Amino acid sequence: MKIKGAIFDQDGLLFDTERVYAKAWTGVSDRHGYGFTDEMTRLICGHGRGEIGAKVSEFVKIDDVEGYIDEVMVEARRLLLAAPPVVKPGVREILSWCRENAVKTAVASSSPRDCIDWNLDSTSLRGMFDTIVSGEEVARGKPNPDIFLLAAERLGLAPRDCIVFEDAFGGIRAAVDAGCQAVLIPDRRPADDEIRKIAPVFPSLSDWLDNFKKGAENG
Repeated sequence: MKIKGAIFDQDGLLFDTERVYAKAWTGVSDRHGYGFTDEMTRLICGHGRGEIGAKVSEFVKIDDVEGYIDEVMVEARRLLLAAPPVVKPGVREILSWCRENAVKTAVASSSPRDCIDWNLDSTSLRGMFDTIVSGEEVARGKPNPDIFLLAAERLGLAPRDCIVFEDAFGGIRAAVDAGCQAVLIPDRRPADDEIRKIAPVFPSLSDWLDNFKKGAENG
């Protein structure tokens, strides 16, 4: 497997932040009596803003879905910016490996750019990435491939030469549709048989890296 670029999702992959979003979703829901559950938050992980709206409408009947999402995003931003996020296992290790092996790196996240900037700056990881793409920069969010196509373009690489690391099923589908190699590192939602058919699954980024190194040694 030849890799020239590595594209990383952010929430649930680089940082343990999906639980913060889940807290915001259920907290605002409880405030208004919408009945949005923790399980529902698992099913919208990794989707873009427009796609989230459609999912919310499937789950619960709310007159002002966009207003609900706006309120959740304000609450999530408040929680996220209150303290630096927890960096997930293997993140610093794999980013160092990318630098040592001339593999270009990108963040491709559905999150707002200010949240991405805060997470990278507060954890001193910004310098480990060659480019950043926010969901605000593409017309269609995950599970559409737009964000990964733009990330590959900014890296100056063909999608087929990039590997995408994702924790969300929608992100994996977006990566595959973009023509990238894709790897699932599950966070809040375990892999099912359907997703295993289109992408390999590893418990952590460290596990993927160890496996890749062994393959390179034996290949």
